Amino acid sequence: MRLITNPVVSGFREHYRAGAANLPRKSYIAAFLAFLVLAVAIAIWIPEGQPFFGFYISWFLTLAVLYVAIGVPAVGGWIAKTAQELSAYLMSRGAFFSNAAVEMPKFAILRIAFGLFITQRAIYVLYLALPGDFDSFPILAFMISNLVLGLMVSAGFLTQFSLAALILFQWQVGDEVIGTGTLGNNIAAILGTFLVIANAGAHISVDRFLMEGRSRFGKFIGRFYYEGGIPSDSIVNLAKFFALLSYWAVCLYSVAQHISEPAWTSGVAGPQLLASNFMSRLSGDFSIAFAASPIIVFATRLSLWVMIAWYFALLPFVVIGGYFRRAVIYWGFLFICLSIFILELGWLGPFEAVLWAALFWRHAFIRRENKLAVAYDDRCNLCDRTVNFLMTVDLFERLEFKPLTRNEAFLQKYGIDKSAALTDLYGVSDANGDVRKYAGYDLYLDLSKRLLVLVPLFPSLLVGKYVKIGPLIYSWIAARRVRLFGVCELPSPKPEPAVSSRAKRSTQGIFWRDPGLVFFSHICVAVIGYVLMIPAPFANWAGAPIGKQGRVALENFARQALVYGITPIDVFNSIDLRMSENWFTLSAVAADGRETLMPIFNSNGERLSWHNSDRIYFGTTLRWRRSFPTGPDCRFDRSIPMLKRFAGLYTRLTGEHPARYVYRQYHSPLADSGKILLGHYIQEPPKLFCEGTLPGQP
Repeated sequence: MRLITNPVVSGFREHYRAGAANLPRKSYIAAFLAFLVLAVAIAIWIPEGQPFFGFYISWFLTLAVLYVAIGVPAVGGWIAKTAQELSAYLMSRGAFFSNAAVEMPKFAILRIAFGLFITQRAIYVLYLALPGDFDSFPILAFMISNLVLGLMVSAGFLTQFSLAALILFQWQVGDEVIGTGTLGNNIAAILGTFLVIANAGAHISVDRFLMEGRSRFGKFIGRFYYEGGIPSDSIVNLAKFFALLSYWAVCLYSVAQHISEPAWTSGVAGPQLLASNFMSRLSGDFSIAFAASPIIVFATRLSLWVMIAWYFALLPFVVIGGYFRRAVIYWGFLFICLSIFILELGWLGPFEAVLWAALFWRHAFIRRENKLAVAYDDRCNLCDRTVNFLMTVDLFERLEFKPLTRNEAFLQKYGIDKSAALTDLYGVSDANGDVRKYAGYDLYLDLSKRLLVLVPLFPSLLVGKYVKIGPLIYSWIAARRVRLFGVCELPSPKPEPAVSSRAKRSTQGIFWRDPGLVFFSHICVAVIGYVLMIPAPFANWAGAPIGKQGRVALENFARQALVYGITPIDVFNSIDLRMSENWFTLSAVAADGRETLMPIFNSNGERLSWHNSDRIYFGTTLRWRRSFPTGPDCRFDRSIPMLKRFAGLYTRLTGEHPARYVYRQYHSPLADSGKILLGHYIQEPPKLFCEGTLPGQP
């Protein structure tokens, strides 16, 4: 195998065997073929999903071609050189701040949070499963696999495979079968792809435990990570760029549709969205605010225009850097907060929050410039155990430990009396000459603000300080620590600082046949096809004019982008906004006439607790509320199959068998756009449109 001689791949031979930047081909090919066979089996297994067969074959074939092409020295060397230059340019612009060794605990924490979100979502879907769901093997299988894969990701067990299964199968076929396909899945796929490349499963995980055990299984798992689970800084930098590129491509498709809609170009969609009883948690409060103040109406319209500009500017401004970069990041953060706390968009908001943290979280709890030096009595058992604990929870190495037997000069420098240091732990922060000293209880209070794992303790420690109980308890234990816990002549072994011990690996460049290059290249091909296919009705553009055959090929590449979460979206459009106009309530009526409202919708059209299940939300009620294209009409007869399923769910959860069920359908027209333009928001009160009765089940 000939080595390309250019600055990017120089030194490749020395790293070839030691670095998993070039995994053994057997691992690659075995995993590739296993996933291909599984993909084909799933495509054939799902009768309605026959189109998935061609989709999977096309996706794997394209990836295989790129893998082989990059294996050619001339091609692989050029791609590696180009990738390294792109990464260097992004770093020079300050687009991303990537340090793989320092960020590895961050990626692990975000992976755990991501897995817990997936798990919680799966639990809701299983708990609120509709009648017949457990009788359908495909539906039940994908419900369970969603739960199992979420648990595996959060635990970090076979993480690379678990994330790949979610990206390739669960969010492609599984959620289609269950009826839970949402924009949140696409953001999850973007995030999942990033976590795979960043090796988020190699730290604070079962995989890490197994790899350090040196068993055959642990060695097998290790073959699908970079050496030590540390990619190069350049690979992490590019992984962030391509994740943001994927997200931006979705934004471009969305804004291309929005600027063709009068509700968006006029800003009217802003007040209508925030006051929507279907998509806003605070719809009633916003309706009152808009009705009370034309200024609030205009400010909301203005924010929508800013949102349109943000869609276009996101990636360019991040690359430009400086104040432009900060502006789009902060606006994106505000949008994510809106998605989590105000708009009801399923799991989109939490997934976006984790993605944003992966790309841009670099200061809080991570900054290591201002370390806290902790002086401790290394002959005291309690102090020694405390230090061991702090070293374990100090994920980002923000502490520096100074045993007293070897650091008398340190005590003298900062004027700390040795006898006092033998009684209390002391911490010293020396940032640019600004010296701050902490002792005893105050030190623990500072640690709870400084170390991410200890942050949950901060409120109770702060309360303990002001009510004087905390310092009293601490002083009592400190005065008796030797008597209670004894002394030791030799301190116990300290955990190895994970970040420092692996920092050198992250400084390596991008090498020929780095697995990240294959995925980056595939994302590039998919994004190009996707962007060229974006229609722009406002400009009378229906996609690239490349002829019938060329368009078929381009559509094929564009469809492959779905795997990476890059999907055509058109949300918050006129149909979505009109979902606030029509809704229903369903009540269970007992034999004695007692009526209980089922937690689907209330009489104001607001969503209730059953909507925690994405199967009920996206797979059922959203489709019902979208089915009124022209105006209200009584849907009782056509809704009976759906209502019976809700009745069956109610019986399963409560054990009750009501005598009958009462259906009530309501209507309230969308606030008039013309009046909103004048600053007047007028929302008509809901009116009962029709009723129906469904007999109870014996």
